[in-house]
Amino acid sequence: MTAATLLNSLFGQIPLLVVMYYEQEFLEIPGAVASLTATGRVWVVLSCAVGVGASYVSVWAQSRISATSFLVLMNANKFLIISVRAFCLSTTPLTPSSVASACVAVMGGICYSNSRPSGAARAGKAAGEKQPLVQKQPQPAV
Repeated sequence: MTAATLLNSLFGQIPLLVVMYYEQEFLEIPGAVASLTATGRVWVVLSCAVGVGASYVSVWAQSRISATSFLVLMNANKFLIISVRAFCLSTTPLTPSSVASACVAVMGGICYSNSRPSGAARAGKAAGEKQPLVQKQPQPAV
């Protein structure tokens, strides 16, 4: 499980570094680090810890649930984040495009659930979805 997370994170860095170079963001790093206060440094470290934890939990969840359940979980997560930003944080108001995007995501989930076979027909087809997305690797004997 940790090897998959490591590979995913490492390969994700390549396009990030390319865009940082293209946008010349490397030149801004020394000034940004120098201007950090002690509180700012704490927030950066906490943000990194939360990111690592979220990545670990995501891979762990993939090993426990089916692919369909994981996709539903990710869509619900995004919808929850939009709701919290709009109603609890009040940092940015909901725009028509964000409301439309949330509605499209919800309608997509509804359409998908209605397109699936029901009852006994689904039991036979969904047998393959009982397998987790990430299989546990056997540990070599020492």
